[in-house]
Parts: sequence; C-alpha cells; structure tokens
Amino acid sequence: MVIRSVTDLGATSAVHRLLAFFATAKIRLIVTADGVDLTNCDGALRLSAAIVEQQRVVHRERARQGRAAAKQRGVCQGRPPRVIDLERARALRAEGMSVRKVARLMEVSPKYVRRHLAESSR
Repeated sequence: MVIRSVTDLGATSAVHRLLAFFATAKIRLIVTADGVDLTNCDGALRLSAAIVEQQRVVHRERARQGRAAAKQRGVCQGRPPRVIDLERARALRAEGMSVRKVARLMEVSPKYVRRHLAESSR
C-alpha cells in the first residue's frame, strides 16, 4: 500500500491498529512524503506513531501562529458579544416582569440579564 503521509492513516490509535493489521496480512506500506518504506511493521509501529505525533505538534504550532497573526491584524476571534439595552431591562424589572421573561424578550439567557443588571448597579 502506498500513501502520501502517515497522517493519511488517521489518529495515532488508528495508525497502531492499521499497522498491526498490515503486519498480520503481510501488507507492505510505503509512505512517499516521509520517505519511509515500512516493510517491517513491528518496528515501524513506533516510528509511524512518532511521525504522526510530530506532525500533530507542527499542526498545533501553525494553528497557534495563525491565531496570533490574526490577533495582531485585529481580527476578532470567538463569539461576538451580545449587547442588550440595560435601561429597558431595568425598567421591565421595575414593572414587575420576571428575569426569565425579560431574558426571553431580549433574546438572551436569564443568567446574562441577572449578571449585567447586577454589574450595572454597582
């Protein structure tokens, strides 16, 4: 079997299972990008798991660098903050409306309403 990279086989646990299967079925595995010919699957098991883990580390590092570059460019990441009219929420509460109803009316959670009303009254 010829593949481009060991990562094409999947996660580390999948690589272990596949290489064990290849060993029992006497299937030869050639990894073109990594320059590895895994004719001996016993020793190759550890080698390929190490390669997969190393590529995962590289991927994580590139993702971290991408997030840092985006942050430096001023790109907002994550969920945008919800903004509600606190004066209106305060007025509705003063009229006797429950926190749950105010939250439903403003399309936010009751916890959000409680927290922001408490913060604004400090």
